[in-house]
Amino acid sequence: MLGPPDKVGNLCTHWLIVPGPPLSCYYIVFPALPNIDRLDFYHAHPTTWSLHVVLDGKGYYYVDGKRHEIEKGSVMYHGPGVPHCGPFPSPGSALHMVVVQHPSAGHAKGEWVVVPEAGLIDAPGDKAAFEAKYGKIADLADYIDAFPDMTYENPSARWKGSASPARKK
Repeated sequence: MLGPPDKVGNLCTHWLIVPGPPLSCYYIVFPALPNIDRLDFYHAHPTTWSLHVVLDGKGYYYVDGKRHEIEKGSVMYHGPGVPHCGPFPSPGSALHMVVVQHPSAGHAKGEWVVVPEAGLIDAPGDKAAFEAKYGKIADLADYIDAFPDMTYENPSARWKGSASPARKK
């Protein structure tokens, strides 16, 4: 039994299993949602290694400028600094995953960075497309903070000890 979740947001719910550092592990559920490609920019974790294992459901994940379909049994693994976008559940499908990250949960300040040079999911590697949609990188922070699905309600003290607190201002 996992107990109450450690972080709850509109796009996903996290249960922290191992708070870390040096290693964090969490169970994450993305509920069945309509298409959420609105979050179409790439991000990276400069110092974090990530392993994502899909336990149930279907979805997709962008890396190397390509969309990869994922489903039960899929494993995504990438090292520090690798630009990626997602994972996202397929419309109408919930997505259940276990994520292991080292040295941390990859979401504290400076551990989750937007990568304009990677472009957008429909324009990979095109920084101009990124800037045409979002403006300069500093403008994107306001976009993210204004996007309610990127905020979390009441992250637990366990999560605050291993990663970032809520993104709310």
